Amino acid sequence: MFASKTPRDLNRDPRPLSTIGTGRRVAVGSNYAGETVPNPRPEYDHPQHNEPNWLLVAFRDEPREPGETEAERIAWWKGFGADHRTTATDEEREHFRRVLTRLARFTEQETPA
Repeated sequence: MFASKTPRDLNRDPRPLSTIGTGRRVAVGSNYAGETVPNPRPEYDHPQHNEPNWLLVAFRDEPREPGETEAERIAWWKGFGADHRTTATDEEREHFRRVLTRLARFTEQETPA
């Protein structure tokens, strides 16, 4: 129904970095000592048939509040976050809540008792 990642995360460029100044292509983890910037080439993009759920993209991009646990953040977004996004469709909201419910289960399993 929706893609799980944004297209920029799916680029398979073997040398996705450019050196500052010369623009030379560099692989991640290479022993190049100078500064580099991310600059993946579009010809290595992975084709994506479905757009990502923009509510999940917003959830990932929004930083956590100071002192807020991941479980608290998920609970707020599940309860209120998606409803405040009035342009979301019912299908987008339902998918969003299902994904966050699964994420909450993983978070609960990782939290020591």
